[in-house]
Amino acid sequence: MGLVGLREEVRWLRERHEASQQQACGLMRIAVSSFRYQSRRSDEALRAQLMELARKKLRFGYRRLLVLQWDRGEHANHKRVYRVYR
Repeated sequence: MGLVGLREEVRWLRERHEASQQQACGLMRIAVSSFRYQSRRSDEALRAQLMELARKKLRFGYRRLLVLQWDRGEHANHKRVYRVYR
Protein backbone atom coordinates (compact mmCIF):
# COMPACT_ATOMS: atom_id res chain seq x y z
CA MET A 1 0.00 0.00 0.00
CA GLY A 2 1.39 3.37 -0.96
CA LEU A 3 1.49 6.52 1.10
CA VAL A 4 -1.77 7.74 -0.46
CA GLY A 5 -3.56 4.62 0.77
CA LEU A 6 -2.05 5.00 4.23
CA ARG A 7 -3.19 8.61 4.38
CA GLU A 8 -6.75 7.50 3.65
CA GLU A 9 -6.51 4.87 6.39
CA VAL A 10 -5.27 7.45 8.88
CA ARG A 11 -8.16 9.75 7.95
CA TRP A 12 -10.61 6.88 8.41
CA LEU A 13 -9.15 6.03 11.82
CA ARG A 14 -9.39 9.64 12.91
CA GLU A 15 -13.04 9.97 11.84
CA ARG A 16 -14.24 6.57 13.01
CA HIS A 17 -12.47 6.38 16.36
CA GLU A 18 -12.00 10.09 17.08
CA ALA A 19 -8.25 9.54 17.39
CA SER A 20 -5.69 12.29 17.20
CA GLN A 21 -3.47 12.61 14.16
CA GLN A 22 -0.48 11.42 16.16
CA GLN A 23 -2.34 8.37 17.52
CA ALA A 24 -3.65 7.35 14.11
CA CYS A 25 -0.23 7.75 12.48
CA GLY A 26 1.33 5.74 15.30
CA LEU A 27 -1.14 2.89 14.77
CA MET A 28 -0.42 2.87 11.04
CA ARG A 29 3.33 3.17 11.73
CA ILE A 30 3.93 6.22 9.57
CA ALA A 31 5.58 9.47 10.60
CA VAL A 32 3.28 12.43 11.18
CA SER A 33 5.55 14.48 8.91
CA SER A 34 4.93 11.98 6.08
CA PHE A 35 1.18 12.26 6.64
CA ARG A 36 1.31 16.06 6.50
CA TYR A 37 3.70 16.31 3.52
CA GLN A 38 2.45 18.31 0.53
CA SER A 39 4.61 18.30 -2.59
CA ARG A 40 5.43 21.70 -4.09
CA ARG A 41 6.70 20.20 -7.33
CA SER A 42 4.62 20.68 -10.45
CA ASP A 43 5.20 18.30 -13.33
CA GLU A 44 2.28 19.44 -15.46
CA ALA A 45 4.46 20.85 -18.25
CA LEU A 46 6.49 17.64 -18.46
CA ARG A 47 3.32 15.54 -18.30
CA ALA A 48 1.81 17.50 -21.21
CA GLN A 49 4.96 17.09 -23.30
CA LEU A 50 5.09 13.36 -22.64
CA MET A 51 1.41 12.97 -23.50
CA GLU A 52 1.94 14.83 -26.77
CA LEU A 53 4.91 12.63 -27.70
CA ALA A 54 3.15 9.45 -26.57
CA ARG A 55 0.13 10.22 -28.77
CA LYS A 56 2.42 10.50 -31.79
CA LYS A 57 4.49 7.42 -30.94
CA LEU A 58 2.05 4.96 -29.38
CA ARG A 59 4.51 2.10 -29.02
CA PHE A 60 7.33 4.07 -27.43
CA GLY A 61 8.13 3.62 -23.76
CA TYR A 62 9.39 6.23 -21.37
CA ARG A 63 13.04 5.72 -22.36
CA ARG A 64 12.48 6.44 -26.04
CA LEU A 65 10.20 9.36 -25.18
CA LEU A 66 13.01 10.70 -22.99
CA VAL A 67 15.39 10.59 -25.96
CA LEU A 68 12.82 12.36 -28.15
CA GLN A 69 12.45 15.01 -25.50
CA TRP A 70 16.23 15.46 -25.35
CA ASP A 71 16.27 15.82 -29.14
CA ARG A 72 13.78 18.67 -28.78
CA GLY A 73 16.23 20.41 -26.46
CA GLU A 74 14.25 19.83 -23.27
CA HIS A 75 16.21 18.04 -20.59
CA ALA A 76 14.73 16.04 -17.76
CA ASN A 77 16.16 13.40 -15.49
CA HIS A 78 15.30 9.81 -16.53
CA LYS A 79 13.98 9.05 -13.03
CA ARG A 80 11.64 12.04 -13.16
CA VAL A 81 10.38 11.07 -16.63
CA TYR A 82 9.71 7.53 -15.41
CA ARG A 83 7.80 8.80 -12.35
CA VAL A 84 5.66 11.20 -14.38
CA TYR A 85 5.06 8.78 -17.25
CA ARG A 86 4.10 5.96 -14.89
